[in-house]
Amino acid sequence: MNSLKIRNAMPVDAQAIFELSCTVYGDNPRLPTSDYIPAAALMRHIERFAQGIFVAEVDKRIVGYAITIRTNHSPKDEALNWFDAIGGLEMMKHEPNGAWLYGVDFGVHPDFRKHGIGTKLYRARFELVERLDLDGFYAGGMLAGYVHFSQRLSIEEYGEHVRKGRIIDPTVSMQMKRGFQPGSVIQNYCGDAIDCSAMMIVWHNQ
Repeated sequence: MNSLKIRNAMPVDAQAIFELSCTVYGDNPRLPTSDYIPAAALMRHIERFAQGIFVAEVDKRIVGYAITIRTNHSPKDEALNWFDAIGGLEMMKHEPNGAWLYGVDFGVHPDFRKHGIGTKLYRARFELVERLDLDGFYAGGMLAGYVHFSQRLSIEEYGEHVRKGRIIDPTVSMQMKRGFQPGSVIQNYCGDAIDCSAMMIVWHNQ
């Protein structure tokens, strides 16, 4: 994809990022639009931490995004659910001098997947960690495949199988291949549905 460009977001991109998030999550009836980060909040966050928000642009169209905050809450501390970790939709937990980069949200338009866009967005965040000399980057990786095993495995058992490579989870196993170390399961990370638990994933800045 020769026209692909990864760049930092600008305030003018906020509405396009919001609309793309609606496309990315639009097939999940348990995630109403009111739970998405609104354009106004995105604009304010871009203004305070532009270097931590990336967009993927193809022919001047935004087809991917990655939103992060800085935090001093270490992945070794008590795991928080998504809403508490970021400080609500306004992302008020962003700490300008935080030692860690935390993954808030990430998405690629369905029509542009499997073209390496996600890989390049991950690389941009790893490079930011290195450039800012942070301790690392972590997030809650959604255990998206658990819904297919929930009748015979607890979420903790499923997480252990994923950690050991016995089960391939469509999200976390991919993140492990990108260099993330799997940690503890975070139950009810973004809700109480079967597919709303996550696993702590950590990338350390060596």
